[in-house]
Amino acid sequence: MSNNTDNDLSVARRVFAISNPGISSFLYDEVSEFDSTNENSGCFSDVSLMRDACFFSGQVNDLVNYLRKGHLAASMHLLLGTAEAVDGLDVNSLLAFKDFLGLDTNEKGVTLSVSVEGVRGNENRIAICGKVSQNIRDALKNKCGVESKIDYKNPQYRFVVYCTEEILGPIEGKSANENKYLLGLKLHSENLDSRAYRVFHHKAGYKGDFAAAFLRVLGAKKSSEKLLVCQGRDGKFAIEAALMHNGTDVREVQKDILEKIPLFVDSFDTETYEVENGSIEFVKNEDKKVTFVSASSPNVRSSQSNSKVANVFDSIRFSKMPLDEYAFNLGNDQFDLAIIRLTRKDERDLNELYYQLSEVLVNGGKALIICRQLLELPVSDRFEEISRGSLLRGHGEHSYVLVKLI
Repeated sequence: MSNNTDNDLSVARRVFAISNPGISSFLYDEVSEFDSTNENSGCFSDVSLMRDACFFSGQVNDLVNYLRKGHLAASMHLLLGTAEAVDGLDVNSLLAFKDFLGLDTNEKGVTLSVSVEGVRGNENRIAICGKVSQNIRDALKNKCGVESKIDYKNPQYRFVVYCTEEILGPIEGKSANENKYLLGLKLHSENLDSRAYRVFHHKAGYKGDFAAAFLRVLGAKKSSEKLLVCQGRDGKFAIEAALMHNGTDVREVQKDILEKIPLFVDSFDTETYEVENGSIEFVKNEDKKVTFVSASSPNVRSSQSNSKVANVFDSIRFSKMPLDEYAFNLGNDQFDLAIIRLTRKDERDLNELYYQLSEVLVNGGKALIICRQLLELPVSDRFEEISRGSLLRGHGEHSYVLVKLI
């Protein structure tokens, strides 16, 4: 493991992101799009997928940009070391703490925490956490002369041990079994899959990263295409789509954490790495690219409130209307894409849904219908089936069918 600590703006193979289970392939696609060089290969082209995590290469400004605008990562870490077993995570040999973390040898003490991900069983996680945290504290004391203590509420440094279980490709030329465990330094305190705008939520709604994954299944990334969110609940699909279209920040970067690491010390000092929110101007309802409709007034109000917190209220058209009035109120051939999550209550209206979608979608328009696990949704003769699949969520799955109007 290289102990290179210069600020050459390179994060090649030195950062890994972890997604929630089931959406790692979408995470791979998303980080590959953050390319400041405008080259076809992409600044994150050097990626290794492993379980629910991926490595990538790039420039520091691209990494900071992704921390602001990424939708699918649950956490992001600076890679400190890899090993076949926990005992192999010898922090004394892997890290020069003083240089790598920018520690002041005169500093009286630092606080840290260690968490373990990808390992089943609470007792196993506690054992790994205790062993690694003690090794890190010993390294801080022996290498830097810095005392440390464990603080899980507000630590200065957050270390993570991640068990990959299965790696689909070698890391830095090593065989897969040599990289079963990763040691990383967390680049944020709050998980990236949390959303500040999730103030009012519905029991049938999704978290932001899961909603963004379904939008990628649909292909709803282009701001030139009009999207209809049918039978909306708390606005997650509409808000995530508007954030993508506008290039609006999903979250604020935590400068207090990044500025402790020499690799990032210049990331906020020059205009080169400052990434502003996408510009949001007032847009007339008929020109807005994202439309949210629901038959429930409380759902409309809660979605409007959430969108204001997310700073995309002026980018979404909100309407209250029953399903059987879509074509009459929205007009024919108005949308390129549509997305809906069917609850058990909605399943009885599937035929009506297909009819209304056939009216409001343009010819060749696509619709993604999400339903409960194992439900075999029939496809109307007005549509052609493109694909079927499912996304893992917690201990269950959510099935979907992607169709195209013919």
